[in-house]
Amino acid sequence: MRVARGTYVMREGETADRYYRVLDGELEVRIGERTVRKLKPGDSLGEVALLRSVPRTASIVAVSEARLLA
Repeated sequence: MRVARGTYVMREGETADRYYRVLDGELEVRIGERTVRKLKPGDSLGEVALLRSVPRTASIVAVSEARLLA
């Protein structure tokens, strides 16, 4: 999937339904308003909520155009 800059891929507290792998671009992991990590090609996201059956633990926003495998 293609993601435009500024788009939230997921939001903290949402129900989990997918796991993603970053193919291109850069994304930020945010807890509240604080950025805690940057994601780049080869990184994955979304596994914690799926594996633990809990709501999303962080928000993910694209800081550049990105391409993800869902």
